Amino acid sequence: MRKNWFWILLLIIQYLLVKIFQKHPQWIEEHYANGWYVTCSSFFRKTYGFFPFSVGDILYLVVGAALLINLVIILRDQREGGSWRMRLTRLFYFLLRALAVFFLLFNLFWGYNNYRVPLYEKLELSQNYSDAELTEFTYAMLAKVTQLQLEITGDTTTAVVIDYDIPRIYNEANTGYAQVQQRYTWISHTDFALKSSLWSTVLSYMGFSGYINPFTNEAQVNDKIPKLGMYVTASHEIAHQIGYASESEANFLGYLNATLQHDKKYQYAGYIYALRYCLTTMERNEIGELETLQNHINPAVYHNLMENKVFWDSYKNISNSFFKVFYSNFLKINNQQEGIKSYNRYVDLLINYHKKHAL
Repeated sequence: MRKNWFWILLLIIQYLLVKIFQKHPQWIEEHYANGWYVTCSSFFRKTYGFFPFSVGDILYLVVGAALLINLVIILRDQREGGSWRMRLTRLFYFLLRALAVFFLLFNLFWGYNNYRVPLYEKLELSQNYSDAELTEFTYAMLAKVTQLQLEITGDTTTAVVIDYDIPRIYNEANTGYAQVQQRYTWISHTDFALKSSLWSTVLSYMGFSGYINPFTNEAQVNDKIPKLGMYVTASHEIAHQIGYASESEANFLGYLNATLQHDKKYQYAGYIYALRYCLTTMERNEIGELETLQNHINPAVYHNLMENKVFWDSYKNISNSFFKVFYSNFLKINNQQEGIKSYNRYVDLLINYHKKHAL
Protein backbone atom coordinates (compact mmCIF):
# COMPACT_ATOMS: atom_id res chain seq x y z
CA MET A 1 0.00 0.00 0.00
CA ARG A 2 2.94 2.38 0.67
CA LYS A 3 4.00 1.95 -2.96
CA ASN A 4 0.46 2.64 -4.13
CA TRP A 5 0.32 5.83 -2.08
CA PHE A 6 3.45 7.01 -3.85
CA TRP A 7 1.67 6.83 -7.22
CA ILE A 8 -1.44 8.52 -5.84
CA LEU A 9 0.76 11.30 -4.44
CA LEU A 10 2.53 11.61 -7.80
CA LEU A 11 -0.81 12.13 -9.57
CA ILE A 12 -1.89 14.71 -6.99
CA ILE A 13 1.38 16.63 -7.39
CA GLN A 14 0.97 16.65 -11.17
CA TYR A 15 -2.59 17.92 -10.83
CA LEU A 16 -1.47 20.74 -8.53
CA LEU A 17 1.37 21.69 -10.90
CA VAL A 18 -1.08 21.95 -13.79
CA LYS A 19 -3.34 24.22 -11.72
CA ILE A 20 -0.35 26.43 -10.88
CA PHE A 21 0.96 26.54 -14.46
CA GLN A 22 -2.47 27.50 -15.79
CA LYS A 23 -2.11 30.76 -13.87
CA HIS A 24 1.51 31.41 -14.90
CA PRO A 25 1.78 31.10 -18.71
CA GLN A 26 4.69 33.56 -18.84
CA TRP A 27 6.74 31.29 -16.60
CA ILE A 28 5.92 28.30 -18.81
CA GLU A 29 6.84 30.35 -21.89
CA GLU A 30 10.24 31.38 -20.53
CA HIS A 31 11.38 28.36 -18.55
CA TYR A 32 9.61 25.40 -20.18
CA ALA A 33 8.65 26.22 -23.80
CA ASN A 34 11.81 28.25 -24.48
CA GLY A 35 13.98 26.49 -21.95
CA TRP A 36 13.71 22.84 -20.97
CA TYR A 37 11.48 21.87 -23.91
CA VAL A 38 13.89 23.28 -26.52
CA THR A 39 16.69 21.12 -25.12
CA CYS A 40 14.80 17.85 -24.64
CA SER A 41 12.82 18.07 -27.91
CA SER A 42 15.99 18.77 -29.88
CA PHE A 43 17.64 15.73 -28.28
CA PHE A 44 14.68 13.50 -29.17
CA ARG A 45 14.51 14.74 -32.77
CA LYS A 46 18.24 14.21 -33.27
CA THR A 47 17.96 10.72 -31.77
CA TYR A 48 14.78 9.46 -33.42
CA GLY A 49 14.92 11.59 -36.56
CA PHE A 50 17.85 9.42 -37.66
CA PHE A 51 15.48 6.47 -38.24
CA PRO A 52 13.59 6.43 -41.57
CA PHE A 53 10.53 4.90 -39.87
CA SER A 54 8.40 6.06 -36.96
CA VAL A 55 9.98 4.88 -33.72
CA GLY A 56 7.04 6.35 -31.80
CA ASP A 57 4.51 4.20 -33.67
CA ILE A 58 6.47 1.08 -32.72
CA LEU A 59 6.76 2.33 -29.13
CA TYR A 60 2.97 2.65 -28.91
CA LEU A 61 2.56 -0.90 -30.22
CA VAL A 62 5.05 -2.34 -27.71
CA VAL A 63 3.63 -0.42 -24.74
CA GLY A 64 0.06 -1.27 -25.79
CA ALA A 65 0.94 -4.96 -26.01
CA ALA A 66 2.68 -4.84 -22.61
CA LEU A 67 -0.36 -3.20 -21.00
CA LEU A 68 -2.69 -5.78 -22.51
CA ILE A 69 -0.53 -8.69 -21.35
CA ASN A 70 -0.40 -7.25 -17.82
CA LEU A 71 -4.18 -6.80 -17.76
CA VAL A 72 -4.68 -10.44 -18.74
CA ILE A 73 -2.17 -11.63 -16.13
CA ILE A 74 -3.85 -9.60 -13.38
CA LEU A 75 -7.35 -10.77 -14.28
CA ARG A 76 -6.24 -14.42 -14.42
CA ASP A 77 -4.22 -14.23 -11.20
CA GLN A 78 -5.32 -17.01 -8.82
CA ARG A 79 -3.51 -15.71 -5.73
CA GLU A 80 -5.46 -15.18 -2.49
CA GLY A 81 -8.20 -17.48 -3.66
CA GLY A 82 -8.64 -15.77 -7.00
CA SER A 83 -11.14 -13.31 -5.53
CA TRP A 84 -12.51 -10.93 -8.17
CA ARG A 85 -12.41 -8.17 -5.59
CA MET A 86 -8.65 -8.64 -5.15
CA ARG A 87 -8.08 -8.89 -8.89
CA LEU A 88 -9.99 -5.67 -9.55
CA THR A 89 -8.09 -3.94 -6.74
CA ARG A 90 -4.77 -4.96 -8.27
CA LEU A 91 -6.06 -3.89 -11.69
CA PHE A 92 -7.05 -0.48 -10.30
CA TYR A 93 -3.61 0.15 -8.82
CA PHE A 94 -1.89 -1.09 -11.97
CA LEU A 95 -3.88 1.37 -14.09
CA LEU A 96 -3.20 4.08 -11.51
CA ARG A 97 0.57 3.53 -11.84
CA ALA A 98 0.34 3.47 -15.63
CA LEU A 99 -1.65 6.74 -15.62
CA ALA A 100 0.83 8.42 -13.24
CA VAL A 101 3.80 7.45 -15.42
CA PHE A 102 2.00 8.47 -18.62
CA PHE A 103 1.15 11.98 -17.42
CA LEU A 104 4.58 12.46 -15.83
CA LEU A 105 6.40 11.73 -19.10
CA PHE A 106 3.74 13.39 -21.27
CA ASN A 107 3.89 16.68 -19.39
CA LEU A 108 7.65 16.63 -18.90
CA PHE A 109 8.45 16.03 -22.58
CA TRP A 110 5.65 18.02 -24.27
CA GLY A 111 2.39 18.52 -22.39
CA TYR A 112 3.18 21.70 -20.43
CA ASN A 113 3.18 23.52 -23.77
CA ASN A 114 -0.61 23.55 -23.31
CA TYR A 115 -0.16 26.30 -20.70
CA ARG A 116 2.14 28.71 -22.55
CA VAL A 117 1.27 32.28 -23.62
CA PRO A 118 -1.51 32.14 -26.28
CA LEU A 119 -0.50 32.87 -29.86
CA TYR A 120 -3.04 35.68 -30.25
CA GLU A 121 -1.23 37.59 -27.48
CA LYS A 122 2.14 37.17 -29.18
CA LEU A 123 0.69 38.35 -32.48
CA GLU A 124 -1.16 41.17 -30.67
CA LEU A 125 -4.51 40.13 -32.12
CA SER A 126 -7.97 40.78 -30.76
CA GLN A 127 -10.31 37.85 -30.12
CA ASN A 128 -13.72 36.86 -31.49
CA TYR A 129 -15.58 38.12 -34.53
CA SER A 130 -19.13 38.84 -35.67
CA ASP A 131 -21.16 36.83 -38.19
CA ALA A 132 -20.85 39.78 -40.57
CA GLU A 133 -17.05 39.71 -40.28
CA LEU A 134 -17.03 35.95 -40.87
CA THR A 135 -19.19 36.33 -43.99
CA GLU A 136 -17.06 39.15 -45.39
CA PHE A 137 -13.85 37.27 -44.69
CA THR A 138 -15.16 34.05 -46.28
CA TYR A 139 -16.04 35.95 -49.46
CA ALA A 140 -12.51 37.40 -49.50
CA MET A 141 -10.99 33.96 -48.91
CA LEU A 142 -13.07 32.46 -51.73
CA ALA A 143 -11.90 35.24 -54.06
CA LYS A 144 -8.28 34.49 -53.14
CA VAL A 145 -8.74 30.74 -53.69
CA THR A 146 -10.47 31.33 -57.04
CA GLN A 147 -7.73 33.70 -58.18
CA LEU A 148 -4.99 31.16 -57.37
CA GLN A 149 -6.90 28.28 -58.95
CA LEU A 150 -7.16 30.22 -62.23
CA GLU A 151 -3.49 31.22 -62.10
CA ILE A 152 -2.42 27.59 -61.59
CA THR A 153 -4.72 25.81 -64.09
CA GLY A 154 -5.88 28.50 -66.52
CA ASP A 155 -9.59 27.63 -66.41
CA THR A 156 -12.44 27.24 -63.92
CA THR A 157 -13.10 23.55 -64.51
CA THR A 158 -9.66 22.02 -63.85
CA ALA A 159 -9.03 21.19 -60.20
CA VAL A 160 -5.63 21.90 -58.69
CA VAL A 161 -3.50 18.79 -58.23
CA ILE A 162 -0.37 18.59 -56.09
CA ASP A 163 1.59 15.93 -57.94
CA TYR A 164 4.76 16.07 -55.83
CA ASP A 165 5.95 12.94 -54.05
CA ILE A 166 5.43 12.70 -50.30
CA PRO A 167 9.12 13.07 -49.25
CA ARG A 168 9.27 16.32 -51.22
CA ILE A 169 6.14 17.65 -49.51
CA TYR A 170 7.56 16.78 -46.08
CA ASN A 171 10.94 18.33 -46.87
CA GLU A 172 9.40 21.55 -48.18
CA ALA A 173 7.04 21.78 -45.20
CA ASN A 174 10.14 21.58 -43.00
CA THR A 175 12.24 24.12 -44.90
CA GLY A 176 9.19 26.30 -45.48
CA TYR A 177 9.17 27.34 -41.84
CA ALA A 178 12.14 29.57 -42.67
CA GLN A 179 9.61 31.89 -44.35
CA VAL A 180 7.53 31.98 -41.17
CA GLN A 181 10.63 32.65 -39.07
CA GLN A 182 11.56 35.62 -41.24
CA ARG A 183 8.28 37.24 -40.23
CA TYR A 184 8.28 36.04 -36.62
CA THR A 185 11.79 35.41 -35.31
CA TRP A 186 10.50 33.78 -32.14
CA ILE A 187 9.20 30.84 -34.22
CA SER A 188 12.20 28.60 -34.81
CA HIS A 189 12.60 24.95 -35.65
CA THR A 190 15.63 22.70 -36.12
CA ASP A 191 16.45 18.98 -36.15
CA PHE A 192 13.38 17.89 -38.07
CA ALA A 193 11.66 14.55 -37.51
CA LEU A 194 8.63 14.48 -39.82
CA LYS A 195 7.47 11.04 -40.91
CA SER A 196 4.57 9.07 -42.34
CA SER A 197 2.80 7.13 -39.64
CA LEU A 198 3.10 3.35 -39.86
CA TRP A 199 -0.55 3.28 -38.82
CA SER A 200 -1.90 5.68 -41.46
CA THR A 201 -4.81 3.42 -42.39
CA VAL A 202 -5.75 3.09 -38.72
CA LEU A 203 -5.53 6.88 -38.33
CA SER A 204 -7.87 7.26 -41.30
CA TYR A 205 -10.50 5.09 -39.65
CA MET A 206 -10.00 7.02 -36.40
CA GLY A 207 -10.51 10.30 -38.27
CA PHE A 208 -7.02 11.80 -37.77
CA SER A 209 -4.73 13.28 -40.41
CA GLY A 210 -1.66 13.25 -38.18
CA TYR A 211 -0.35 13.57 -34.63
CA ILE A 212 2.69 14.53 -32.59
CA ASN A 213 4.28 11.78 -30.52
CA PRO A 214 5.08 13.52 -27.21
CA PHE A 215 7.46 10.75 -26.13
CA THR A 216 9.76 10.76 -29.19
CA ASN A 217 8.89 14.21 -30.58
CA GLU A 218 8.30 12.76 -34.04
CA ALA A 219 5.67 14.56 -36.12
CA GLN A 220 3.49 11.90 -37.74
CA VAL A 221 1.46 12.41 -40.92
CA ASN A 222 -1.30 10.16 -42.23
CA ASP A 223 0.05 9.55 -45.74
CA LYS A 224 -3.35 8.31 -46.99
CA ILE A 225 -4.93 11.79 -46.94
CA PRO A 226 -5.25 13.75 -50.23
CA LYS A 227 -2.00 15.47 -51.15
CA LEU A 228 -3.75 18.81 -51.40
CA GLY A 229 -4.07 18.76 -47.61
CA MET A 230 -0.76 17.11 -46.85
CA TYR A 231 1.47 20.22 -46.83
CA VAL A 232 -0.74 22.02 -44.31
CA THR A 233 -1.14 18.86 -42.22
CA ALA A 234 2.64 18.35 -42.15
CA SER A 235 3.10 22.01 -41.19
CA HIS A 236 0.44 21.63 -38.48
CA GLU A 237 2.30 18.69 -36.92
CA ILE A 238 5.61 20.58 -37.13
CA ALA A 239 3.93 23.42 -35.20
CA HIS A 240 3.15 20.89 -32.45
CA GLN A 241 6.77 19.77 -32.64
CA ILE A 242 7.95 23.35 -32.17
CA GLY A 243 5.87 23.44 -29.00
CA TYR A 244 2.49 24.89 -29.96
CA ALA A 245 0.06 22.48 -28.34
CA SER A 246 -3.18 24.28 -29.17
CA GLU A 247 -4.88 22.72 -32.19
CA SER A 248 -6.15 26.09 -33.43
CA GLU A 249 -2.66 27.60 -33.17
CA ALA A 250 -1.10 24.63 -34.98
CA ASN A 251 -3.75 25.04 -37.70
CA PHE A 252 -2.89 28.71 -38.02
CA LEU A 253 0.87 28.12 -38.21
CA GLY A 254 0.29 25.39 -40.81
CA TYR A 255 -1.79 27.86 -42.83
CA LEU A 256 0.87 30.54 -42.45
CA ASN A 257 3.63 28.19 -43.57
CA ALA A 258 1.69 27.23 -46.71
CA THR A 259 0.54 30.71 -47.74
CA LEU A 260 3.99 32.30 -47.32
CA GLN A 261 5.60 29.91 -49.82
CA HIS A 262 6.59 30.88 -53.37
CA ASP A 263 4.98 27.73 -54.80
CA LYS A 264 1.40 28.71 -55.72
CA LYS A 265 0.17 25.15 -55.25
CA TYR A 266 1.17 25.28 -51.59
CA GLN A 267 -0.41 28.73 -51.28
CA TYR A 268 -3.61 27.32 -52.76
CA ALA A 269 -3.49 24.38 -50.35
CA GLY A 270 -3.24 26.79 -47.42
CA TYR A 271 -6.04 29.09 -48.57
CA ILE A 272 -8.50 26.33 -49.48
CA TYR A 273 -7.79 24.68 -46.11
CA ALA A 274 -8.82 27.97 -44.48
CA LEU A 275 -11.83 28.36 -46.77
CA ARG A 276 -13.12 24.94 -45.76
CA TYR A 277 -13.05 25.94 -42.08
CA CYS A 278 -14.80 29.24 -42.84
CA LEU A 279 -17.59 27.51 -44.76
CA THR A 280 -18.03 24.94 -41.99
CA THR A 281 -18.19 27.71 -39.39
CA MET A 282 -20.81 29.59 -41.41
CA GLU A 283 -22.87 26.41 -41.63
CA ARG A 284 -22.58 25.77 -37.91
CA ASN A 285 -23.56 29.39 -37.12
CA GLU A 286 -26.52 29.04 -39.51
CA ILE A 287 -25.57 32.13 -41.49
CA GLY A 288 -28.13 32.62 -44.27
CA GLU A 289 -25.57 34.10 -46.67
CA LEU A 290 -23.91 30.70 -46.96
CA GLU A 291 -26.13 29.45 -49.81
CA THR A 292 -25.49 32.61 -51.85
CA LEU A 293 -21.77 32.30 -51.25
CA GLN A 294 -21.73 28.65 -52.30
CA ASN A 295 -23.21 29.65 -55.66
CA HIS A 296 -20.02 31.65 -56.32
CA ILE A 297 -17.77 28.58 -56.01
CA ASN A 298 -16.51 27.49 -59.42
CA PRO A 299 -16.48 23.77 -60.40
CA ALA A 300 -12.73 23.32 -59.87
CA VAL A 301 -12.67 24.83 -56.38
CA TYR A 302 -15.79 22.85 -55.50
CA HIS A 303 -14.04 19.65 -56.63
CA ASN A 304 -11.02 20.44 -54.43
CA LEU A 305 -13.28 21.20 -51.46
CA MET A 306 -15.17 17.92 -51.92
CA GLU A 307 -11.97 15.90 -52.35
CA ASN A 308 -11.34 16.12 -48.61
CA LYS A 309 -14.94 15.22 -47.68
CA VAL A 310 -15.02 12.24 -50.04
CA PHE A 311 -11.82 10.89 -48.49
CA TRP A 312 -13.04 11.09 -44.89
CA ASP A 313 -16.49 9.78 -45.75
CA SER A 314 -14.87 6.67 -47.21
CA TYR A 315 -13.36 5.88 -43.77
CA LYS A 316 -16.29 6.95 -41.62
CA ASN A 317 -17.40 4.35 -39.07
CA ILE A 318 -18.63 4.05 -35.48
CA SER A 319 -15.08 3.99 -34.05
CA ASN A 320 -14.45 7.37 -35.67
CA SER A 321 -16.99 9.00 -33.36
CA PHE A 322 -15.61 7.17 -30.31
CA PHE A 323 -12.05 8.35 -30.89
CA LYS A 324 -13.22 11.91 -31.60
CA VAL A 325 -15.07 11.98 -28.26
CA PHE A 326 -12.05 10.45 -26.48
CA TYR A 327 -9.64 12.98 -28.04
CA SER A 328 -12.02 15.86 -27.36
CA ASN A 329 -12.01 15.02 -23.65
CA PHE A 330 -8.23 14.61 -23.70
CA LEU A 331 -7.90 18.15 -25.11
CA LYS A 332 -10.20 19.49 -22.39
CA ILE A 333 -7.99 17.91 -19.74
CA ASN A 334 -5.02 19.65 -21.35
CA ASN A 335 -6.28 23.25 -21.15
CA GLN A 336 -8.17 23.31 -24.46
CA GLN A 337 -11.58 23.81 -22.89
CA GLU A 338 -13.58 23.50 -26.09
CA GLY A 339 -12.19 20.04 -26.77
CA ILE A 340 -12.11 19.08 -30.42
CA LYS A 341 -14.07 22.25 -31.20
CA SER A 342 -10.89 24.14 -30.31
CA TYR A 343 -9.79 23.48 -33.90
CA ASN A 344 -12.44 26.03 -34.86
CA ARG A 345 -10.73 28.82 -32.90
CA TYR A 346 -8.45 28.77 -35.92
CA VAL A 347 -11.06 30.86 -37.78
CA ASP A 348 -10.86 33.40 -34.95
CA LEU A 349 -7.08 33.67 -35.47
CA LEU A 350 -7.50 33.90 -39.25
CA ILE A 351 -10.02 36.74 -39.22
CA ASN A 352 -8.21 38.82 -36.64
CA TYR A 353 -4.80 38.20 -38.22
CA HIS A 354 -6.03 39.39 -41.61
CA LYS A 355 -7.45 42.54 -40.07
CA LYS A 356 -3.78 43.47 -39.69
CA HIS A 357 -2.40 41.63 -42.74
CA ALA A 358 -4.70 41.85 -45.74
CA LEU A 359 -5.15 38.77 -47.91
